[in-house]
Amino acid sequence: MASRTTLSGLGLECGVIQATSTRPVNPHRPVQIASIQTLTARELVVPDVSLFVYDECHHGASEQWQQLALSYKNRGVFGIGLTATPVRADGLPLEIYDDLVCPISMRELIDQGYLVPFTLERPPSRLKKGQLAQRPVDAWNLYAKGRKTIVFATNVLQGTLFRDEFRDAGVTAEMITGETPAGERAAQPFFCRRFGGQDGLFFRHFSSRLRISFS
Repeated sequence: MASRTTLSGLGLECGVIQATSTRPVNPHRPVQIASIQTLTARELVVPDVSLFVYDECHHGASEQWQQLALSYKNRGVFGIGLTATPVRADGLPLEIYDDLVCPISMRELIDQGYLVPFTLERPPSRLKKGQLAQRPVDAWNLYAKGRKTIVFATNVLQGTLFRDEFRDAGVTAEMITGETPAGERAAQPFFCRRFGGQDGLFFRHFSSRLRISFS
């Protein structure tokens, strides 16, 4: 777990609760790291907890998250939820929390080098659910032609359509899904960090845990 490495680097003694682990389990360490799925599958409520930190807490509107969060809140445990996207697309509120705290702005994160500067293009009016403001290949030709590009889709079928539209327009494009084998991922120019003549790339993002970086 990346969180264990980060917290250990700050000098915290961490234990890991997970189904299978190559790391020694140490329930006596003051900080325990676990996924929501592991805790609910085991019906496990860690005793003697004084602080519960929820990462990616925008998922907190789901029943699974609510039950776990309430089990600690009802015991008087103080909870902190962390997320970069507190507003859900479905509009459901995160009622488990009492206050919304914004410790840093996007502008400050850009200035400090944590986020990449960007230019946002948006439609003039609100779109209906499932409606596209513009085909990705048309947007690419208008705003990013000739630049290495990542396109996100809602599912594999849509991703396949987008990729084929790029190819039909003469743009080299590939697609990677959550089912793409690791060896095939490594063979893709993007993951090898060798673009060569590839001027367009499609990437289908399945997991919020996947991190992508350019060198």
